[in-house]
Amino acid sequence: MSRIYLKASKDASIYEVYPNLNTGYDEILEVGKHKNDLTFINGAVRSLIEFDLTDLKGAPTSSTVFLNLKVADATKLHQDELIYIYQVSQSWAEGSGYSMQTPLVSDDGATWSYALSGSRWAASGSDYNTTPVVSSSVTDLTNDELRIDVTDLIAPMISGSSVTSNYGLILKFSGSSENSSNNEGNVKFFSRQTHTVHEPLLELAYISQSFATGSLKTLPTFDIEIAPNNLRAEYEVGSISKLYFTVRDRYPAKSYSNTRRFANRYYLPSSSQYTVIDSTAGTTIEPFDVYSHIHCDATGSYVKLDTRSLYKNRFYDLKLKVTLGEEIYFTKPFRFKAV
Repeated sequence: MSRIYLKASKDASIYEVYPNLNTGYDEILEVGKHKNDLTFINGAVRSLIEFDLTDLKGAPTSSTVFLNLKVADATKLHQDELIYIYQVSQSWAEGSGYSMQTPLVSDDGATWSYALSGSRWAASGSDYNTTPVVSSSVTDLTNDELRIDVTDLIAPMISGSSVTSNYGLILKFSGSSENSSNNEGNVKFFSRQTHTVHEPLLELAYISQSFATGSLKTLPTFDIEIAPNNLRAEYEVGSISKLYFTVRDRYPAKSYSNTRRFANRYYLPSSSQYTVIDSTAGTTIEPFDVYSHIHCDATGSYVKLDTRSLYKNRFYDLKLKVTLGEEIYFTKPFRFKAV
């Protein structure tokens, strides 16, 4: 797998209408507008999120970095509403407060007014670099998932000559949307405190493919059988394994040869891709794309099964997508358990 996944090291939402409220232990992150339950004043809400980027140092310069968020709820969004993401420019603390806590926890981590205990933001609502910036529409959410290319924001933090400190990212609506009294749009995402498998992930992806076919033959048609030949029932989380596939004729020609009927093996085209999906939640861990191409050596076609982003005691399905000319073939799912 040509990807590295990171889980957030801290996150919190900050509320204009609750300027001293810390929400570091909330299971939800909010972006957009939020109304004060007592005054009914409508104000902005922004989310801070930070990842430890140590494991990304030295990554290929051609890498692409995505922020993956799972939507918990979205209400009253204007058409073509955008979320803007910036680099936070000073250190902040996650804190241990909850949005529904009584009394509200203040002076305990990031709030609208404070970056951390005893230290105010230079400007209310957090300090951030106005450039670079990336944006993404939130009005057409596919499968309640938001996957945003944040390469321009993260690359300066992981390059060898980095001049940008890592204080995380801030997600917010545009200034005009935040200031509009007619805008009540709000998007909620699962935070790192969620008790689900939908916590925020930072994904670094790069193209890396090893392809040497040896004596294997070119795939002639889709009248074949594709099956894993070393799939285990269980894989330890954190392991990386080569999962090989046998590719053979579905109906081998009869002959008087003493060789095995299924000895005629092929390699899958180099354009073939794979996906890994959480069997229960239906969440895609590894999507079909240019970063999920299969590999091949003299033994056969194979997938590098990386379990570092999987959760223990959950089942996952792996499928192949094979393209031959204008035809596309999908294998059945091959199931395994992460332990």
